[in-house]
Amino acid sequence: LWEALKHGAKNVHPTVAASGRTGYEAYNKYGYIPNNIGIRQNVARTLEYAYNDWTIYALGKALGKSESEIGIYGERAMNYKNLYNPKHQLMAGRADEGTFSDTFNPTD
Repeated sequence: LWEALKHGAKNVHPTVAASGRTGYEAYNKYGYIPNNIGIRQNVARTLEYAYNDWTIYALGKALGKSESEIGIYGERAMNYKNLYNPKHQLMAGRADEGTFSDTFNPTD
């Protein structure tokens, strides 16, 4: 199970796009999946991946894994914070250069 979780955190299913981590390279690079790189549901995916990273970290801790092995998941668990838009006080998509869209509509 442990090896499968680590594998799933950095792979995409070869035929089922909804399985695995679509956009994991961008998520790992930016701390979120940018909304301007062609990956749909970027906010939802980022929030899901951050939660998943927390659960991997928590399980690793419970299994007695070393901090050097699980620390990255603890750090990435905080990636949800990267989508908080203080102007609207909501989570929102960001571009790869870090900006929030001026056309964001909180009621969408």
